[in-house]
Amino acid sequence: MKTLFKLSWLALATAALLTGPLSGAEPAANTNSLKAEIIVNRDTYELDLATSGDEFFKQATDKKRPARLPAPPKVDLVLRISNPGAADRTLTMGGDESRVVLRLDGPGTLNLSPGLATTMEFRMGQPVVVKAGAHYDLPIKSLATGHRNIGQYSYWTKAGELSLKATFTCGDGQDGSRVTLKTKLVKLKVVEPAPPPAAVPPK
Repeated sequence: MKTLFKLSWLALATAALLTGPLSGAEPAANTNSLKAEIIVNRDTYELDLATSGDEFFKQATDKKRPARLPAPPKVDLVLRISNPGAADRTLTMGGDESRVVLRLDGPGTLNLSPGLATTMEFRMGQPVVVKAGAHYDLPIKSLATGHRNIGQYSYWTKAGELSLKATFTCGDGQDGSRVTLKTKLVKLKVVEPAPPPAAVPPK
């Protein structure tokens, strides 16, 4: 009897593998049909004297650093979520289930957790439909990203060519699963601030 039961169970399992999920079962969300990229509206930025130099780098990475880090640099970028698939996709964005995390790399770059406290409530996002063959743009105006845009601060402290990439996380509006998308690297250039205009001698 045990042998017969095992054979019957094996036959059912084999049939399930061959025929796929049972009728009426929802397929898993295909996150691979979505793509993310960084659109660089502006690629060159000036150093901010308040958040640059060896002294700031040392203070920011010190365990005894100031309790509150200065605001990170402003940028003009867009995170573009594209749907090259044949079906519309609904994503949940704007709440605590979604976030953009930037990673800045190059000489003198910093990616720090500012350690700021947040309120305990869970903030719900809103459904966003990304049409088949279309895209949805998320503006990125600052290097303050992560949870509620205060989870990570990124800085450049030296002039030079830097690379930037992003990881985007949100909810799948169909089955509630998590969607995670990663971008390719883009290049940014940081330059020394322009010297102040020369004083005009009095006549």
